[in-house]
Formats: sequence, C-alpha cells, structure tokens
Amino acid sequence: MLAWGTVETINKSNKIGYAIFFSRKRKKIWIKGEKSTNYQILKRSYYDCDKDSYLYIVKQINNICCHKKKKTCFFNKK
Repeated sequence: MLAWGTVETINKSNKIGYAIFFSRKRKKIWIKGEKSTNYQILKRSYYDCDKDSYLYIVKQINNICCHKKKKTCFFNKK
C-alpha cells in the first residue's frame, strides 16, 4: 500500500513496531489496523537515497491491506 507519513509517524512506528501513518483527510495519526484489525507489524524500515521516501517491510495481519479487503491496494490494471 502507499500511505502518507511524517517524521512523527515514522519515529512512532519504529518505537512501537506497528505501521503508523498520517491521514491528510482526517488530519490525524492512525495505526494501520486500529479499526479493521488488519495490523501491519513492522519488520524493517528504510529511507531512500534522498531521504524523502520511506519503506516499511511488514508482516500483514489477516493478509488484508486494502480497505477493499484485498491483499494489496495495487490490483487495478490499466
């Protein structure tokens, strides 16, 4: 999946071990799975070479990532 994050969400994710993001729509921090129980347990995290993108390697709980009940948010073909 692709999600928005901040320095605060990255730091919190690394501290507690769960993927945490920032909702621009709701203007608040959220833990992936807090409502759906489809948590993402953080295994590793990486910055890119410019330090402007961040990648989480996670264990996906319930094997569902997307709000459409899919394993990934990237299932639409062009």
